[in-house]
Amino acid sequence: MKQLLDGWSITHKLGAAFGVVLLLLLAVSLTGLRGASETEEKARWVVQKIQPAAVALMELESQVNRVAASMGFYLKSGEEGHKALYLKENRNLATTLANTGNALRRLGDQSVLQGYSELAAKVERFSRYESKILELTDADVNNMPAMALAEQSLNPRHMEILQAFGEMLTSEQEAQEEALSDLTSVSPPDLEYD
Repeated sequence: MKQLLDGWSITHKLGAAFGVVLLLLLAVSLTGLRGASETEEKARWVVQKIQPAAVALMELESQVNRVAASMGFYLKSGEEGHKALYLKENRNLATTLANTGNALRRLGDQSVLQGYSELAAKVERFSRYESKILELTDADVNNMPAMALAEQSLNPRHMEILQAFGEMLTSEQEAQEEALSDLTSVSPPDLEYD
């Protein structure tokens, strides 16, 4: 190899060295260009597929929280304004659920879709409680099971206890009055003091 290079003139040697540097620069540039292209493709996939799915899931979570909050206010207050807000938010929940499903289907990942189908079933079941919530709010006794238990079981017993307590107090008062009258009717014996 040394004999081959010895036969070259300095111009040829410089030209060959420049050619090798250009080939290395071309290889590095092509590798960088391919990496940049892959990065752009992955970034486009994230922006067009993953980000909308993530945003849709966050919106679904937020919508479920809004429905739960408005339901809680309605159950607590029973006001028509809270009822209207609860009904509106619950209707919006179905739309948000459908939008989330569409965004996740665009991903094409079966494991994500399977996990989502379980979540969607729970959210739909939560949303179907609307009629029960309206029924519970119409009757305070149904709204608060403890009140229903008190009205059905404890209040009659409470009344019996109060009646027995009243009878006990009355008989005690009568016994006290009788004892006082007995004490006042007895005359003290004549006591002599020296």
